[in-house]
Amino acid sequence: MNSLNSITAIIQRPLFQGPVARGAVSAFVLRIFNLVLGFLTIILLGRYLGADGYGVYALAVSTAALIAMVGSCGFDHFLVAALPRITQDKQFDVFKRMMRVAITATLLGCALTLCLGFGLRPFAGPVYTTILPFIVILTPIMALATLAQGALRGLMRAMTAYIPEFLIVQVVMLTGVIALIATDAISTTGVLVLVLFAWSAACATAWIWVQQASPKVLNTEKKTDSKKWLKSALWLNAAKLSMFSFGKVELLILAAMLDEVAVGLFAIAMRLGQLVLFPAFAVSAGLAPSIARRLQAEEEVHSLIRKSLMASSTLGFLFVPAVGAGAFVMFYFTGAEFTAAWPVVAILAVGFAGSTLMGRGYDLLLAAGKERLLAFASLTVFVVNIISCIAFTAAFGLVGTAVSSAAAFITQQALFAVIAWRTLHVRVDAMSLLASGKTNAPLNNPQDKTAG
Repeated sequence: MNSLNSITAIIQRPLFQGPVARGAVSAFVLRIFNLVLGFLTIILLGRYLGADGYGVYALAVSTAALIAMVGSCGFDHFLVAALPRITQDKQFDVFKRMMRVAITATLLGCALTLCLGFGLRPFAGPVYTTILPFIVILTPIMALATLAQGALRGLMRAMTAYIPEFLIVQVVMLTGVIALIATDAISTTGVLVLVLFAWSAACATAWIWVQQASPKVLNTEKKTDSKKWLKSALWLNAAKLSMFSFGKVELLILAAMLDEVAVGLFAIAMRLGQLVLFPAFAVSAGLAPSIARRLQAEEEVHSLIRKSLMASSTLGFLFVPAVGAGAFVMFYFTGAEFTAAWPVVAILAVGFAGSTLMGRGYDLLLAAGKERLLAFASLTVFVVNIISCIAFTAAFGLVGTAVSSAAAFITQQALFAVIAWRTLHVRVDAMSLLASGKTNAPLNNPQDKTAG
């Protein structure tokens, strides 16, 4: 009865208020557009390129995204937690310097990562010979677009933060693919050129909006600790390596161990399975910046965390049937060769649904400035996932890849939840909803909210 009263007390109050509500609604609406437009594009690409052609396309985009993620040096996530504190304390003179450091580090990071990629080229498959020029051009564009997204999220502009990636890229891709099909010019190379154009438009738009949303400051040269920013950002870069490389590292392994067809099947299955994470993503859009502001103002955050957990976990399981419906429709139009991805879709959907029960420990730890703990946990899961993915793929093929990926994703979220409880004394897992009363200790210690 006490557990039921605890959940009822949460439901009786408004689920979200302020920036979190705006961020969740904005991300949810944009995600729907992204979902519809993206699925139409995938259906057309799968139908006209086939599983192998789609696999080459997915491998090229995923490789560029993975290199861009590493090359951003973590500043895309650092800005999400740091900018709310700066604006909360009206330290506008620090903003310009921080953005300049972030852009410089991102460009240098992309260049160094690409150089490392060239060094590993002899170990890559022959398919990389054709897509390498595309990867070199797309990587810095995607990195700068992601950096702008993080800046807009940190400035509490959740709606404009996701429009470039979720709307502009998808609209350009869909209209471009339709034009290529209409002119009988559809090919993997043509689609990759279209991706370059779409992301360039998104990147330019995002930085225009960053400029408009940035606080107007005087040209003061206040001494700032750039090394401290870079150090915190690099820790976050390691922290996000596991969480945001899921679905990308697996494609690289499949390309090396199997073939382009397997890459195409897994890429489509991953897109379908991630439907379960749809609500969690929408809720987390404005969660970390809002927690950071509350911690800076020494305000209570427990109710916010509990409400976000209830929304993401409940809606996540409700979206499982949507995965099956989406797979049925997509495989009907793309052709019989894609139906081999059915078991992969089911495994990933169950794994992602289970991960929603672990809550959003990453957002809480990010806002509380626990970059090192996030990094160690993420790197551990990242290494284990690579080893298990190689072993399971060798033993069970594509299904083994899906099992390894799903298990690693659940493990990672559970590890973040444990760290949040052990270090901040805040429970973010679903079982905390059944706890009666206020089980979390006050989270207002200055050392828990200091970035870096």
